[in-house]
Amino acid sequence: MTRSLATAAAGVLLATGQACTYQIQGKVLPGAVSTVQVVSMDSQAWFAALRDPGLGGVEVQAIVDPDRPNRRGAQGGRTDPDGGFAIPISDFGAGVLEYDVLVTARMPGHSPATSTLRLPSSESRFIVYLATGTDRAIGRPTFDPEGEIERFWR
Repeated sequence: MTRSLATAAAGVLLATGQACTYQIQGKVLPGAVSTVQVVSMDSQAWFAALRDPGLGGVEVQAIVDPDRPNRRGAQGGRTDPDGGFAIPISDFGAGVLEYDVLVTARMPGHSPATSTLRLPSSESRFIVYLATGTDRAIGRPTFDPEGEIERFWR
């Protein structure tokens, strides 16, 4: 029932031309453990994150509905010098309908943070913590055809 109401509301917004682009917004901070959290804009955690110095130059990516076979490619970019980021999500009904989103943050010298969460409302923000460590995937291709052939023949 909630999904049908949300679909109707999204349809009205689209029909009236008042649909706007939804954005995943947040901040990347140094932390003891690499993790991704969603917090309310009026929470103490968000106010503390705004005061703390962030990590600039972090690559942040989002994939909407990562478990679906027809998922779209990753959208993302790099954080500003204060660690802030905003990733536009153009999927129909984003922020109104229920979608999952896979958020990944990477930076050389830090362990990656990755988590699949429910796409939050526009009144929520992401806080990403990156711990010092190594990211074994940086600098390596995600798919190595020659390695796959070698493993097949072993």
